[in-house]
Formats: sequence, structure tokens, C-alpha cells
Amino acid sequence: MPYQLDWLVPKRIVLLKYQGTITETELHESDAALCRFYDEGDADAALIHQICILDGTSKTSLVQLTSLKWPKHPRNGWMIAIGKVNSIERIIGGFAAQLLKMRYRSANSLAEAVETLYRVDLTLPEATRPSVTSADL
Repeated sequence: MPYQLDWLVPKRIVLLKYQGTITETELHESDAALCRFYDEGDADAALIHQICILDGTSKTSLVQLTSLKWPKHPRNGWMIAIGKVNSIERIIGGFAAQLLKMRYRSANSLAEAVETLYRVDLTLPEATRPSVTSADL
């Protein structure tokens, strides 16, 4: 499967990993699955956040990104992207985030992504804060 989806922090932070080439059909399948995770998230939490790990070979176009439903989901919080991307891809990602009015950041590691989310959302439960290192990617 070219993507894996699971809770990093139950009902609050989703971890999405893309591996290899992903088809448009698979991209839309992951979009629908992510929306289901948002729907099943903590009912008392305003926002559900996402950490997305890209392996450097996953490519999507701006047109594909704008067709996704999760960025418009009412419970969509911050999206932190981790992965091997070049400067052009970072610019495109930033542009897409502005176009979609997303809360978006990039990070160099899973640990950095988790730290960012706990810094920007003080409602995240400290008791379930994951202990991660860069080796966890």
C-alpha cells in the first residue's frame, strides 16, 4: 500500500506516510480515509492535526492537491510535512497551503513535527505526548 494512516496521538494527531508512487485513485482513497479519521477524532477537540511523511518519490500536482477534501474539513488543524523535498517542492507546498488556506509547516524530523504541534496547540494532551526520535521515521 502506498500510504499508511494511523493515530500518533489517539484522536488528536494523525500520522500519514506516503511511500513510492501514488496514483490519483490512491491519493483520493487516502483523502477519504483522512476525512474519516477527522470525523472519528476527539469530539471535545476543536482541531485534529496531521503529520505527513513523504519519502521523496511521492509526487502530486497542484491540481490534485486542490481537489482533496481534507484541507476543507471543519476539524482540519495543522498539517506538518516531513520528507525529502527540494526547494521548488517546498515553494509549491507553501503556495498550495496558502491557496487552500491551510495551517501548514514543514519539519526535518518527526520529533520536530511533534514539538511544533505541541507548541501551536496547547490543548494537546501532555499525558499522551509521543516520545519520538528521528530514527522513528
